[in-house]
Amino acid sequence: MPPGMMTRMGHAGSILGSLDMIVSARDDREVAEHSLRLLAEVVPGDYYSAIYCIGNTLATDVYHPGSDWVGPASPMATFLQKNHLEHPFARHFFPSRQPACYRRSEMVAEQAWSRSVLFNELDRPLGIKDMVASYQVTRSGDIIVLTCGRSSAFRQKDLDSLRPFHRILSALIQTRRMPGAVARSGLSDARSLSKRETEVMRWVKEGKRNGEISAILGLSPHTVRKHLENAFAKLGVETRTAAALMFSEYSGS
Repeated sequence: MPPGMMTRMGHAGSILGSLDMIVSARDDREVAEHSLRLLAEVVPGDYYSAIYCIGNTLATDVYHPGSDWVGPASPMATFLQKNHLEHPFARHFFPSRQPACYRRSEMVAEQAWSRSVLFNELDRPLGIKDMVASYQVTRSGDIIVLTCGRSSAFRQKDLDSLRPFHRILSALIQTRRMPGAVARSGLSDARSLSKRETEVMRWVKEGKRNGEISAILGLSPHTVRKHLENAFAKLGVETRTAAALMFSEYSGS
């Protein structure tokens, strides 16, 4: 086997291993740890961190590869809790709290950023010139922020590499098996689907688009969309992929 192919297979195996650890993680903080390691496989950088914010309290903890969570009372965590809403990432994310990925250099001019508290107190001492981030929302409503910083500017191709990682991670976080009451709650919500919602979800699971489902069930496209909106809300998911995975777990297929 050519050496290049062996290298690619080894890299793919490492990524698959990280994905498996995310799915089987004991809790959302462990999800953040494994996700950060996977981010390092996808986007090269000089600095990586995972930030965990609890619900609406925004109590913050920070994790770096090779170490442990620093704790909410640590200087870095308290600084971020006090100042992170000034970051362009957070200003864009928090009004909607929808999963999203960002590149700092395309959101604020270098001159303006160089005058900010966050740059002078955090990025500059760490040698960070630019940063990309993936904001994720857990099924319990907590927030995971995965960041990658560089001493040089990120390019559009780096953000293009980050986006598929971000989408796959969002689906995994929304559909992974949760421990205890949370898992039972997810299945209970699935059982509350109406007969029509269940019929629509069966065809979503089969990969059918809304127009196809509309024709199969003899419903208007608007009615199909409404059934999907209701089903997504009951399943606690935001994408068709996540909904199909959750429904498959519920239906046992």
